[in-house]
Amino acid sequence: MWLEALLPGEADLTFAFTGTVNALGITHQDTLKVTTWEIAKPSGETIGENNWALWDENQLGLTFNCQILPESLDTEIYWTLDPNDFPEPQFTKITWDQWDKKNDRPHVGVGTNPKLKVTYENPQSKYADFMPPDNRWFGQKTLTVQVGDVTVTRPVWFFFNPYATRTNRQGGKQEHAWFHYYKEGRVVLALANLDFEFDIAMAKPAAHSWDAIWGDRYYVGPLALSAAMKPVFDVTAIGDSYSEVHYPDDEKKPLHHLSKYCDHEFWHAVLRGETRWPFGLGHADSDGDNLSNVREAELGTNPNLKDTVGISRFQGDSNYSGYASYADEELFCRVKQGFAPKGQESKDWSIWGVQSPIQGN
Repeated sequence: MWLEALLPGEADLTFAFTGTVNALGITHQDTLKVTTWEIAKPSGETIGENNWALWDENQLGLTFNCQILPESLDTEIYWTLDPNDFPEPQFTKITWDQWDKKNDRPHVGVGTNPKLKVTYENPQSKYADFMPPDNRWFGQKTLTVQVGDVTVTRPVWFFFNPYATRTNRQGGKQEHAWFHYYKEGRVVLALANLDFEFDIAMAKPAAHSWDAIWGDRYYVGPLALSAAMKPVFDVTAIGDSYSEVHYPDDEKKPLHHLSKYCDHEFWHAVLRGETRWPFGLGHADSDGDNLSNVREAELGTNPNLKDTVGISRFQGDSNYSGYASYADEELFCRVKQGFAPKGQESKDWSIWGVQSPIQGN
């Protein structure tokens, strides 16, 4: 008697028995085949094409298709996602199609090919479509699959569409999901620390404004993330020469570039507050370029020239001629942005973010 078994993952298990049936020496052999199974979705222990899902504005919640092969498997299968993986399980609704009707468990899926749906249903939500309040709802979660008496766990990853447009309940303002999650989750600290606002009508990535009533205000617009997906440059200014080079490759990530944009606008506010009068410090500014003489000395520019290094004449990707009247101030902000704190990569769950399964982010 012997046992012939295939390697793990192969579909058939062969059991053969050989023996003498009678004195004539007749041999009898029979084969028993047992079908094995595999989890096709979600698959793998790292983020890939079959184990992540996207929360978009066109669907209330997040959906994820699960699958076991072969689909003709004749046994009981249960799929569960623990609500306690989410920050507010009492408001996080987990439903399946097909669901475990026999045991009255909508939060448990049954069968070889169920669909998972996760929604945030807090009636006090800031958002009319029950958008999760922060990005803790995204990231890695654990799916448990029970096939007969065998239990297997698989990681799944939930992401959000950064350009999903949301309307909040407080004033009805529209903003993009990347702005909300990067600010509320403190992924880009300056967005929260400086209380940036989102202006959906703004034609440039970021801006700063000031008035005697409201003081300093900071804004980002719809183009901010698109701009941040491109490499941001570092600058060099020697004498009357200006040049730009991209930051190192490991910084070519949108959340880091957004941090630089925010820090850049912060320094515009600081510098103009130093030279403004009577609603500022009134520091001496001989050439009227919004950069005080003290800051000119710190930067190494000429306090009697508005464009010491020739930014307005630089032939780069954009036309810089508009900087002629405050080029030294602009240079100071560009130098300072190079020291901006990086974003928090571990919290970046945009579909084009640091953890993105999409290539070319």
